[in-house]
Amino acid sequence: MSPIPFVEIARCVATDAFRADPSIIHPVLDIVTNAPGALSVAFAVEVHDPKYLYLVVVWETLKHHHDLMSQPDYAQLQAKFGTSASSMEYLHHVQFNAEPYTALNAPLTEFGLWTLHEDTNKEAFQKKLERLSALVDGLPAESGVYRGGWGVVAEDERQFRMITGWENMEIFDRVVAANHDGMALVQELKALADLDVKHVIISKYSGSK
Repeated sequence: MSPIPFVEIARCVATDAFRADPSIIHPVLDIVTNAPGALSVAFAVEVHDPKYLYLVVVWETLKHHHDLMSQPDYAQLQAKFGTSASSMEYLHHVQFNAEPYTALNAPLTEFGLWTLHEDTNKEAFQKKLERLSALVDGLPAESGVYRGGWGVVAEDERQFRMITGWENMEIFDRVVAANHDGMALVQELKALADLDVKHVIISKYSGSK
């Protein structure tokens, strides 16, 4: 069985040029697609605030992305990316506890980011998060949910990410409202960490046409 890969999630402020023509990001995606260890390359736009652009890359290992970033011509890639993004808010790498493709390939993908409070015990939080993830995974397929997972952010061990796929926002709202056990568990987790949830529509990239 192959090791679970790392997922790069970069949140950026999109330029007006990108919002007018998303294809301007293709030269950057071409470079990343051809990089050793890049298993899947995509970009995404935030549903509730489309000024935010995401790069979502699945890497065979974290080292593969670091190797790309250490290349002498990496500055040229960053310059090309500057036509699509005016600034980057964060760059996270996460090795989830399960394969990430089901959630990433869903019609709608939910990115949850938990940042532990200063006095929160990491192990206690993780146990509750595992329960929440198992509860979501246990929802029937006909409910419109796509299996996801959780993982620790490589750049900050006191941050956790969850990914879940959904059929659409209406189904997400309906399932969440009806799942009282899940919402109670979320409230328990919120007593231990700050939660930031974003929903994005991911466009998988397969190369310039």
